Order: sequence, then C-alpha cells, then structure tokens
Amino acid sequence: MLREAIEAKTKTVALGLFFKYLFPFLLAAALLFNLLFMMLMLADNLVNNQSTSEEGAANLSEEVLQHKPTVENKEYGIEKHVGILLALMMQESGGRGNDPMQVSVATRFSINAFA
Repeated sequence: MLREAIEAKTKTVALGLFFKYLFPFLLAAALLFNLLFMMLMLADNLVNNQSTSEEGAANLSEEVLQHKPTVENKEYGIEKHVGILLALMMQESGGRGNDPMQVSVATRFSINAFA
C-alpha cells in the first residue's frame, strides 16, 4: 500500500514537472519551428513568384487563345491575371460565341443569373 502511494505520488510529481518545465519548452520550440518554416515558405514564394501567363496554356482551346491579346491589353490593368481570366473563359464558354465570359446572362434580377 505504501509502495502504491509512492508510485502515485511519483507519477504526479513527474507529470507536474513535465507540464511546468518541459511542456512550455517543447511548445516554444514548436512555435519557433513553425514561424521559421512559414518565413522560409514566404521567402521562397517571393523569390520564385515569377509566373507567366503561359503556364497551363496547353489546356486552352484555340478559340480562347484568340482572345488573349484583348485580355493582355495593359489599358485594363489586369496583366497579372491573364492566365486566370483565360481559364475562366475556357470554363464558361470554351471561347466560342460573342460572349466568351458568359456575362450577358448574369444581369440583375434575371432568372439565369448564375446559370
């Protein structure tokens, strides 16, 4: 009985020491590692963020690619988003027709606003 009481007290003291000294250290180390990892990922993203509008262009139809000069027009200020806009155009209409972005059906109060 005395032995069991000593073992229980030892476990309680060991857990108390763990949570008082070792756990905060491990938590701080994990947070520091996470912060370092995020900073490295951000630095890598900033250094290697030299994407062009040609990425993924192999999946665009010829009809969509015909609209590329219009989308690339610097007058609109959307040079960074050319690839996304062409992908959207491919999704909406495949570049076919007079409304390749399918915006005419999304008029206010129309039934087909999100068709």
